[in-house]
Amino acid sequence: MHVTPVKALLSELAEHHGERVVHLFWGVSTREDLYDLESLREHAARCSHAFVHAVVARGPAHPYTSGSLPPVVVDFGEWTSHDVYLSGSPPRRRRHAEHAAATRVDPWRVHTVTLEPVGTR
Repeated sequence: MHVTPVKALLSELAEHHGERVVHLFWGVSTREDLYDLESLREHAARCSHAFVHAVVARGPAHPYTSGSLPPVVVDFGEWTSHDVYLSGSPPRRRRHAEHAAATRVDPWRVHTVTLEPVGTR
C-alpha cells in the first residue's frame, strides 16, 4: 500500500474535525514492509478517532498482529453498521469484499478505492 494518499485522507479528516471512527488495517507480508508506520500513526493521532492496525502475514510480527488481513479484520469487531473501504490489487479487493459479505456487511457499504498512480492502471 502506498501510504501517502492515506496520510492525505487522515489529514483531511483531522482538518475537518470529523467524528467518524476510522480503523485502518495495513496488511503487509513481513514486518520490514511497514516502512512508514510511525508517520502514518502520527497522521492518525491528529484525528480524534483514528486508529492504525498493522497486520503482518509472514514471519515475526511482534509487536504487531500476525495473520492474514481478512480474518484479522473480521475477528477485530462487528462491521455490519460500518462503511468498509478496500484498497489493494483487484484480486485482493475482491477477496476482502467476499469476507465483508460473509460477515453480513451490506454490499452498499463496501467501497473499493484505487490508490495507485493513474499511469499504473
